[in-house]
Amino acid sequence: TAGTAINLIGLELCDDESWYALTTAQVRFARNTGALVHLQFALNYLASAQTAMGELASAARLMEEDHLIAEATGNPPVALAEMMIATWRGREDEAVALIEAVSEASAAGGLGLMVDFCVYARSVLYNGLGRYDAARDAARRAFELHPIGYGPLVLSELAEAAARTGDAGLAQAALEAASGRARVTPTPWALGLQARAQALLSSGEAAD
Repeated sequence: TAGTAINLIGLELCDDESWYALTTAQVRFARNTGALVHLQFALNYLASAQTAMGELASAARLMEEDHLIAEATGNPPVALAEMMIATWRGREDEAVALIEAVSEASAAGGLGLMVDFCVYARSVLYNGLGRYDAARDAARRAFELHPIGYGPLVLSELAEAAARTGDAGLAQAALEAASGRARVTPTPWALGLQARAQALLSSGEAAD
C-alpha cells in the first residue's frame, strides 16, 4: 500500500529523522480525514519508529489507540508495533505469540514483506535474550530475504549475532552490506551501522 511504501522510504535511506517525520505525517493525515483503518496502520508505523528509537512508553500508548479503534470498528488490531514492543522488552512468551500471529495473518493476506519483518523480529528477541545462535539463524534468514526498507534494522541484528557466535564470515557480510549503505547514503545512522559492524568484527569475538 501507499502507506507502507511511505513508511519504508526513511528506513531504506537510513534516515531516522525522515522515517519519524513521514510516519508522524501519516498519523496526522489519517486523523484529519477520519480514515480509521489507515489510522490503525499509521499508528503502528509510527509506534514501530518510536520503538526502534527507544520510546517504548510512547509506542505503547499508540497501541492502546489501535486497540480502541479496533473495538469501535470491529476490525482486528494491526499488532505490528505491539509485537516489536514485546520483542524489545524481552517478553519472550508474549513476543513469540505475537510474532506467530502477525506472521500467519500477513501470510494469509499476501503481505510477504510483513512476514519477512516477523523473521527480523525473532532476531531482535533472541539477541536481547542472549540466545545468539537463534538470533543468528533468524538474522541470516532475514538478511537473505533482502527485505526492502528493513535492511538497516536487519544488519544491526546480523552483526551482533554473527559476532557473538564467532561467525566471522557472516559478520564480514554484515560489515560489507553496512559499508555499502554508508557509501550510498552516508547518514549518521548508516555510518553508525558501519562502525558498529566494524567494531564487532574487530573485537575478536568473531573467529573463523
